[in-house]
Amino acid sequence: MRRLRELIGAAQGNDDRAREDLIRSAVPFIYRTACRICGRRLDWRNDDELSVALAAFDESISRFCLERGTDFWAYARAVIRSRVGQYLRRSFRRRELPLLLETHEEATVSPAAMAEAICRHREAEDVRELAQEIELLESSLQRFGFSVSDLVAGAPRHRHARDRCLKAARVVVGTPEYRSFALKHRKLPLRQIERATGISRKVLDTWRRYIIAVVVILGTEDFPRLKAFINFSSTEPRDGGPSPGY
Repeated sequence: MRRLRELIGAAQGNDDRAREDLIRSAVPFIYRTACRICGRRLDWRNDDELSVALAAFDESISRFCLERGTDFWAYARAVIRSRVGQYLRRSFRRRELPLLLETHEEATVSPAAMAEAICRHREAEDVRELAQEIELLESSLQRFGFSVSDLVAGAPRHRHARDRCLKAARVVVGTPEYRSFALKHRKLPLRQIERATGISRKVLDTWRRYIIAVVVILGTEDFPRLKAFINFSSTEPRDGGPSPGY
């Protein structure tokens, strides 16, 4: 484990040899992970999924936080699953229409049945994609010392409190020095946020975990569905009854 962390630290410090050693030693892990995601045996010569998985592993080396005692392999697996999943979904969408048209011609499937099949498939894809985002969020939040379960249990339930948290999070994401501080030190610059937003230190500290989670989600391109949920939640009508918590 110590050797692994030393290699990661060196690779993050622009040591190309250390990065190459890490990737070379992880080839079996990358291969097994990609095969499980795809549900079949893959070939390094013919299957682009393996190239995507390799690039994702390289990305996980750069993004992994050494300051937290989290499992690097679990984090790398989540990143690979996210990137390969995105590749598979893009590939399916490119093939989707020709395949459906071919099926229609051969089996005289009605347009209504085709539309229903597409809707069912996309709903299932949405569920899988959301589950992958949550798994990746779990790995990201562990770097800050808490989990998705902790977040759900401690999320603000009232709209007013949630709006203040979203305001604070957006200030952090939109201010490079605040965002850099949060990611580097794994905590919020509470004094600066209080001054910029007028939100009391007590409120910021009470909902610290929720604000951090929103910063993580809004601050990267890894969580499009969770990001859409946050944006929807922050714009829904106030007089429509209680809204769901995060």
